[in-house]
Amino acid sequence: MPADLVRVADPTNITVPIVVMRRYAEEKKLEHEVSQQDAWFILQFVTLEGTAITTPRKNDRVLKDGEYYTINMVNPKESHGELVGWELRCTGG
Repeated sequence: MPADLVRVADPTNITVPIVVMRRYAEEKKLEHEVSQQDAWFILQFVTLEGTAITTPRKNDRVLKDGEYYTINMVNPKESHGELVGWELRCTGG
């Protein structure tokens, strides 16, 4: 899905167009609860190559369909020892 990655900066925000895959709310196996406030986005490494934001980080925002999701956790995803993307755990929407 098309979206934007937004880094809040002074004096202006940095916005990079991205393509993400969204995972919807699901039960956490150890906690046995579902949070409807959480959203997970998968972002490929190649999406950010050569852009003003090379790595997503906590407190960046994903803007999807006019709604902001604030990144709480960034989990790198690797394949054969190479970074291929990130899983972004977000709150908002």
